[in-house]
Amino acid sequence: MEFAISSTVMTRDLSFEQVKEILDDLILDNNILKVKSNGLGEFASFPIGAYCYKLKQRTKKLGAMASIPCDVCPCINHCAPDGIISPTTCKY
Repeated sequence: MEFAISSTVMTRDLSFEQVKEILDDLILDNNILKVKSNGLGEFASFPIGAYCYKLKQRTKKLGAMASIPCDVCPCINHCAPDGIISPTTCKY
């Protein structure tokens, strides 16, 4: 959130709470995801456990495999390619 506040994207000053409200609205509108960093891959530059906001991928439905609900999986915050919970060992 500090990045959004300090960046030149905003044309006026916003408080921390205002930025949080905008992010919460984007989550409710299903445009972004709030996830915890596992310190790996795309989250390597974030501390483990830090909350990150990620643009939700929009994909066309191509069949049964395209509808697998990984984005609502209860283990998504702990899932990593080489972790105990991973896409290859997922029981969901």
